[in-house]
Amino acid sequence: MQHLVSYIKRMFFAGWIPVVKSDKTKGDEMPHKIAIFDNSWSGEYYLDFLKSEYGIYNIDRLINWKSPPYHQQTALQIKKSAITNIGKYVKKYDTIIIVNQEISLYAIDDLKKFFPNQIFITAPILLDHVKTIKQQKITVLTSRKVINSPKYKNIYLSRRGLAKYTFIDCNDWIEKDHIKNLTDADINQKIPLNSAPDLILIESSNLIPITDRLSEHFNWRSQVVDNKLLLAIDIMRTANIRYDYSKKLPSVFRKVRGRE
Repeated sequence: MQHLVSYIKRMFFAGWIPVVKSDKTKGDEMPHKIAIFDNSWSGEYYLDFLKSEYGIYNIDRLINWKSPPYHQQTALQIKKSAITNIGKYVKKYDTIIIVNQEISLYAIDDLKKFFPNQIFITAPILLDHVKTIKQQKITVLTSRKVINSPKYKNIYLSRRGLAKYTFIDCNDWIEKDHIKNLTDADINQKIPLNSAPDLILIESSNLIPITDRLSEHFNWRSQVVDNKLLLAIDIMRTANIRYDYSKKLPSVFRKVRGRE
């Protein structure tokens, strides 16, 4: 933590991170300028979903190509990189949406600490939002960094015994140049066709492009779920966008405050 604090101080003095002061008072109507941040093409899939399903077009896309993929970084590197690369957009947007799970799990507390007046929305963690029954087989596809996150482990401990969970490290898929071109052999190597689970959770923004591909591969016998809908609801609630989204919340999701 001392290394992180000294790093942040250097960034402030160098002018890389703006000092944020709120000029809004309680009760003011907040005009909403929104941006999605990620370090891969997955942000495009979220934007396309928001446009096609909800007609939300006024969202900018922020992408960071310079830093190594977050699933390859240490916890401290994720925090430093997030503060540097997201910090420069603070105050330029009312809300910054972080769709990357590694940042959401490892760096969000530090981002909120150093930018207390900035609104952040992080990627919903599916493991904490789906309904389960003890006989149900659930396979979670994500990165090794997510699986090893203390926050993610705590969520699993709170849900353990509610279903039969299998966690699969998909770092090799995430690092593919064209993830949509996964072959049947690639998929069967991780999830054999003859042992398809009841539910597959896409717990990585980098794997969003293959949601439909997996449904088709398992001939829709496995329900494949990603977090685009839950994130859309969080955005609409934060930006006060009126929409009857309750009708679109699939039964797979358990009731969460604000999403009933």
